Amino acid sequence: MVAPLTEAASNPAKFTRFEAMGSDTVEIVIGDAVVRAGGDVDPDRLARIIRAVRKA
Repeated sequence: MVAPLTEAASNPAKFTRFEAMGSDTVEIVIGDAVVRAGGDVDPDRLARIIRAVRKA
């Protein structure tokens, strides 16, 4: 499940590569940063983490 961001994204997401794998972990690459999260992570918490990484 992916929760929509409540703030408008200033830069739309651009996907350069997508590899489907069977796993309980999701890996999100944002620039040079990699965010790995388990399937049980709260969607709101993951959205806050992604926003923080994008601002850094």
